[in-house]
Amino acid sequence: MGYSIVPLRIGTRAGVFFLDKKKNTVHKVDEEHVKAKKTNCIGVTDDGYVWMGVQQHIVKFSPNGKVQKVLSIGNNKREEVKEMTLDSKGTLWLTILRGGLATINPKTDQLTHREWTYPYAASYVLEDTLHRCYWVGTWGGGIVK
Repeated sequence: MGYSIVPLRIGTRAGVFFLDKKKNTVHKVDEEHVKAKKTNCIGVTDDGYVWMGVQQHIVKFSPNGKVQKVLSIGNNKREEVKEMTLDSKGTLWLTILRGGLATINPKTDQLTHREWTYPYAASYVLEDTLHRCYWVGTWGGGIVK
């Protein structure tokens, strides 16, 4: 394919699109794991790999646009990957709608569900490198440290 994806947080019910900067055109990602599926977020790691939260899956693309890995968060159709952020150690943090938190180690592609007992759903994770902690925004329950 040979394209680069602009790293933006997105939310679309119609798949993913990329910008061809040389031709100044926009194209749809025509890959079976993405196509017209609901995509909530995109993250890019320092090595250029692109990670997409597509319904109940995380799809990893190489810098040249080829699918490298597809990870499942589970079979619950009500849960989906909602937000994605990269911390200073290179770990991808995911919030899962109705499902809490998960992390991915990009070096091993290992997905780990994290304990989340707070009664409100996690909506966003942000690393605080100054205080060495994480802040989690929730749906209706404020911000949790």
